[in-house]
Order: sequence, then C-alpha cells, then structure tokens
Amino acid sequence: MTLPCDDINKRAEAAQRQNYRVGKNEKLPAHIEFELSRLIEKYKFFAYISLGRFIIMLRLKLRRRLLKDSQILILLHHSQ
Repeated sequence: MTLPCDDINKRAEAAQRQNYRVGKNEKLPAHIEFELSRLIEKYKFFAYISLGRFIIMLRLKLRRRLLKDSQILILLHHSQ
C-alpha cells in the first residue's frame, strides 16, 4: 500500500477508505494505474537525480585524492 506522507489529511483519508483485493489476473481501475505509474515515474526521476549527485560527489572526492597524492609524489621526488 502506498500512502501520501506530505499531507496528514490525505494520509488519513487514504488509510480509512475501503480496501479490495485485486486478483493475480485482474487489473486496477485505469485511473488508479495511471496515478500509480505517475508516482513511480516521479520517484524514479528523483532517484536518477540523487544518483547523479552521488556520482558527481564521488568524482570530486577522487579528483581531490588524486591531486593530493600527486602533490605528495612531487614533494617526495623533489626531496630526493
């Protein structure tokens, strides 16, 4: 079950509505499938953004580490 977490009233309304079973070979009503697919796409979009930000952060950390390591190697080389 998916419940809205941003709006307390919508969450309460969703939790109190009548439940019904959907069989293995049955489909949800079209409007529910549409809204559910919109919700999934929305979160998939945010997941891609989060993943992109994470990759950028890893690249920056790697670049800093490589820069630091190369500076250490240069210092070691000049001290010999």
